[in-house]
Amino acid sequence: MKRLYFSVALSLIAANSFSQNLINDNFSTYALGTLSGQNGWTNNSSLTGGGTCAGVGCVNSPVVARSMSYATFGSSTQAVNLVPNQDAPGKAFTSTNTGSVYGAFLINLSAAPATSGDLVRILAGGNFTTAMRIYVRATSGGYNVGIAKETQAATYKAVPTLVPYNTDQLVVIKYTYNTGSATDDAVTLYVNPNLSLSEASNIPEIATSTGTDVTAGIDRLQFPFNNSTRPTGFVGGVTVSRSFDNALVLPLENVLNIQLAKQTANTGIFSYRLQNGSSIASISLEASTNAVAFTTVAQQANVGDKQYQHQVTLADGVNYFRLKITSINGSVKYSSTLMVKGGAMKAQGIKLLPIPAHDQASLSVYATVSEVATVSIVDLFGRVMTSRGIALVLGENIFPVDVSTLPNGNYTIRVFSASQGSRQVKFIKQ
Repeated sequence: MKRLYFSVALSLIAANSFSQNLINDNFSTYALGTLSGQNGWTNNSSLTGGGTCAGVGCVNSPVVARSMSYATFGSSTQAVNLVPNQDAPGKAFTSTNTGSVYGAFLINLSAAPATSGDLVRILAGGNFTTAMRIYVRATSGGYNVGIAKETQAATYKAVPTLVPYNTDQLVVIKYTYNTGSATDDAVTLYVNPNLSLSEASNIPEIATSTGTDVTAGIDRLQFPFNNSTRPTGFVGGVTVSRSFDNALVLPLENVLNIQLAKQTANTGIFSYRLQNGSSIASISLEASTNAVAFTTVAQQANVGDKQYQHQVTLADGVNYFRLKITSINGSVKYSSTLMVKGGAMKAQGIKLLPIPAHDQASLSVYATVSEVATVSIVDLFGRVMTSRGIALVLGENIFPVDVSTLPNGNYTIRVFSASQGSRQVKFIKQ
């Protein structure tokens, strides 16, 4: 078969995403209550779920307030509470049967079944074709984590790692499509991998190729908790990715996107906030005048979760800014790009198009602060033909202007605000 790696880490991951991520959910942004029905999760077995809660007095898996974290990886303020005899929520992602695919989950278990019970199922092409499973079983002082390929029994290390209850844990599982036969695909398990090391430098807990290979692409995962032989605990996040580094690194949502906090003359003060950022090494502010070639204009080492600001000089015309976020394992991602006008273009302040205007025109107003302004149209004799209030936000604002009722002729459109006084531009109505 074609070669594929699949990895699942029982750890935090938030909802977002790197370019190679197939799933990146942070339950911190979810509504408290039933998971099914939120952000693509479903327990509907006709879709990608494994079934609803069916027992007497049972409830579907809920999102609850629960803080979870794993050192150098991240944290979450909410989690999915999983107990036996609930539903089996699942989520789809882009089917993949080439290259590498990785995923991550943050767990904290308070109980495990005496015999092996499923924690996670990764499926391929349907709800009845399991590619691999993560199993757990109780042992003295805690629990062990094992794996299985398709419908095989759980496989554990000869002397398995003892995982204590009531602690946040990171586990990784990998599915590898091989091409030699119909039974050579491999599943590999890692328990608490070192996130500062590469995949090759982390020693697996165990690996197995026992069982028949799947023929379809891996395309969904489930928490199969509609059964009595399941563990009890919490899952604080889920990721599925095409690379080991991307699966095990804090997502972009933990760096709030760049904002223009203040602008005066040709200077801009840019602001962003870092939260749950233990896996981030540094953040760079990059600038460009063409949105293609960016250069670093400010760099900030991670000194904790807080608000950061950088003051930079703006070039005349259009400027583009973005954040470059570098994780402790070397992975890089970028924020969305922010456009800011500086210099001569900013000084003009307002523009009306088209000229001559006919029935409808478009007014562009550049604001250096958020405030209320008044827009007036005045004729050659100084008479106010129309006037209305507008709400300005920092940056460029676009408003429609109805000139259909104005007689043909020459006019001035004026914008007055407390911070910038009166600005005006002349136009012709035809």
